[in-house]
Amino acid sequence: MREISDIKEIRKILLEIASEIKQICEENKLRFFMSGGTLLGAVRHKGFIPWDDDIDFHMPRPDYEKFIQIYNSKPRTNILHCQETNPNYLYSYAKLAKGNTLLIEKGCHSGVEIGVYIDIFPIEGVGDTVEGALELMNKIDMPIKLLMSYRMDAYRKHVSLKKNLQVVAAKIMAKFYGFKKLSNTVNTLAQTYNYDESKYIASFIDEVGERRIYPKEAYDEVVYLDFEDMKLPAPVGYDMVLTKFYGDYMTLPPKEKQVLTHDYKAYVKED
Repeated sequence: MREISDIKEIRKILLEIASEIKQICEENKLRFFMSGGTLLGAVRHKGFIPWDDDIDFHMPRPDYEKFIQIYNSKPRTNILHCQETNPNYLYSYAKLAKGNTLLIEKGCHSGVEIGVYIDIFPIEGVGDTVEGALELMNKIDMPIKLLMSYRMDAYRKHVSLKKNLQVVAAKIMAKFYGFKKLSNTVNTLAQTYNYDESKYIASFIDEVGERRIYPKEAYDEVVYLDFEDMKLPAPVGYDMVLTKFYGDYMTLPPKEKQVLTHDYKAYVKED
C-alpha cells in the first residue's frame, strides 16, 4: 500500500466521490445539499476551506433511503457503508468510500474497514414547532451519545481525563443496552415525523441542540454554488443555516485555529 501524504490527493478523491453522488442524485431526482464545513467552504472560499480535507452532504430522509437502495442495486467500484446493509458498521449515517483506499482514524473506528470517504447525513422532519423539535432532541440525546461510545477509544491522548472517563462510563452503559437496541431507538426517534410534512427539520449526527433545527423552507429549493471545479447544491436558505450554526461565518478564525482537525492515515491499495 502507498500512503497518501498530500492533502491535494485526498481532495481529488473526495471530488471524484462527490461527482458520483451528484450524478446518481440528478439522474434519480434525489435531493441533496452541501452541509457543515463543505457549505461554508463553498460560500466563503468557493471550495475547500484551506485547512480542511473533507466533504459532507445532507439528504432528506426519503431521498437518503432511496439513495441507499439505488446505490446498492448494482456492483460499483466505491463502497457505501451504512447500517441498513452492514450490521457491523458503527455509524448512524452513511459513508461513501473510495474502493481502492484505506483510511485509519486515530481515536475512533467504524467497525468495518473503510476508505477515504464522504459523509452522507440524513435530514429528519422534526414537527411544526421548535419546542417540539427540542423535546425530541432531548429524548434522542442520550442514545446518540451511547452509540458514539461504541466507535471511540476508551483512552485518547488528545482529550482531557474528564472526557476519557465520560467515554468509559458511556461504554459501560451502552453495553447494558446493546448496540442494536440503541441503534433502533435512535433511528425510530429520528423518524418520528414525516420530513415533507414538517415545518422544521434537523440532522441528528453526534450532537443535538437548537442550532441544528431549521425551517424546512430553507431547504425547499436548491441553489448551485461553485465548489472547486464543480457546482454543488446548497439549500436556498444557506445564509440563515450558516449564520445559525457558525455565527459570523464570513470572518476567518484566528490563525491558531486554522489547522486540520482530522487525525488519520490514508492509503491507496496498489496491486
